[in-house]
Amino acid sequence: MLKRVFVSVLCLSLAWALGTREARAVQVLGTGTAALLGNDLTDLGDDGIETLYAPPGDYGNFDADFFSSDEPGFEGVEAAFNVFDNKLGPTNDKWCCGTQFPQIVGADFTNTQGVPFRLTHFTVSSANDAEDRDPRVWRIEGSNDGATWTTIFSQDDPNLSLWTERLQVVLFQEGRDYPVQEEAYYMFRMITDRTNLADTPGNAFFQVGEIEFFGEEEGAFEICNNGIDDDGDRLIDCADPTCASSPSCQKRFERGDADGSGSINITDGIYVLNYLFLGGDTPGCLDAADTNDDGSVNITDGIYILNYLFLGGAAPPPPHGTCGTDPTADETGCEKPHTQGNCA
Repeated sequence: MLKRVFVSVLCLSLAWALGTREARAVQVLGTGTAALLGNDLTDLGDDGIETLYAPPGDYGNFDADFFSSDEPGFEGVEAAFNVFDNKLGPTNDKWCCGTQFPQIVGADFTNTQGVPFRLTHFTVSSANDAEDRDPRVWRIEGSNDGATWTTIFSQDDPNLSLWTERLQVVLFQEGRDYPVQEEAYYMFRMITDRTNLADTPGNAFFQVGEIEFFGEEEGAFEICNNGIDDDGDRLIDCADPTCASSPSCQKRFERGDADGSGSINITDGIYVLNYLFLGGDTPGCLDAADTNDDGSVNITDGIYILNYLFLGGAAPPPPHGTCGTDPTADETGCEKPHTQGNCA
């Protein structure tokens, strides 16, 4: 009875202390121009010349028709197309400062490359000044005709900016941050519906530093064990999300052993909660920390472990009590397979 009361009080205390905060985990590549990946679909070869961009007669070595809701062009007054100039910095190295929501900017490959692309990954970078101007509610969309658009990725928290520094480059990847894409598109765009500032006349309320789009042509596919980038998306073998279900890329673990110590105990539940809410280390194998196998790691996983250990709750789904691979197709993944306990 005392054990039951202890665990119940522990779970309630954690829930009270942590509230309902959930931060979206993102991959930060660094800050400044050097952190950009480069050679994206809009400027293959990184040789675009902004002053020569005058389509359809001259694209200035850029590889897309650019479009925006306002302030079209490069240079000028912090114009929209600066998000495709391969530079991060102040003034003409960013798009600022908005006229009204939504703020839209995008790239069309119909007349330049003539083929549609699956969006495999993209980067969006913060600009140099007031973080309140960073996009809070925004999305990436794809289209083949400019009239019908499909949402590929969305960020919908008006209270959260994904950028923690100025000129910060954040990478978003299919299979992790948004579903693996089955549809290829000729056009991609970013739409910002809200920052932390109002779009009142004369108010500088919006800014974006840089956007990079990366993809593979429709029909291309990755062979998952030959050491070659077969589909041209710069992701080789198991690093390519399309290889996630390939037997050669499966990684072995025991579900519930969140810290990879080789045993399942109270520290695993605390480890998950510490990772989620207190800045603790990211589990090397997120599949192991996804104790209830719902495809994500959240507060219920930490509580699930404690309930199983002390309150007679259900055991974690397979692989549990043994070492194996994830039988469920989801986006959690296992970067570091287990090497102790049942996986030794």
